[in-house]
Amino acid sequence: MEKQENNKYPFSDEYMRFDEKKGRYILTEKALLENAGIDLTIRLNAKASANPQAIVNGFLDRISSLTYRFIDGHTIDTVRRHYIIACAPSARPIMQEAMMAQALYVLTAGDLSLSADKEKRALWFDETARQILFTPLCETGYSLLYCGA
Repeated sequence: MEKQENNKYPFSDEYMRFDEKKGRYILTEKALLENAGIDLTIRLNAKASANPQAIVNGFLDRISSLTYRFIDGHTIDTVRRHYIIACAPSARPIMQEAMMAQALYVLTAGDLSLSADKEKRALWFDETARQILFTPLCETGYSLLYCGA
């Protein structure tokens, strides 16, 4: 598990950054390159664009949004859940791993949440990412998908 010297959460590093404005973690390009061997600039054919970094950043933001949206579908108190994700040290690596799995899924199958086909749209979230999100947090004893009161 990663630790900051000052133990201040949320925090950004070379693999995941916390976007204060959006209130969520977002993977970095380096996380996919070093952990999955995927060069997003090449994979997304971003070099053909006038602003390849914008394409990569947009993809990574979409993965974050999809992951948080899936978690939000399992709670009535999204503000508290987002606070736990941001501040619980054990939540950060779970989120990183789940977003990695979701990124691989979207790169392989496409963003099925945008499909016009209802059956395909129902398969929009990766099963591996879902299983990762069931990992209990050390701080609460519950997973990020815990639905209880």
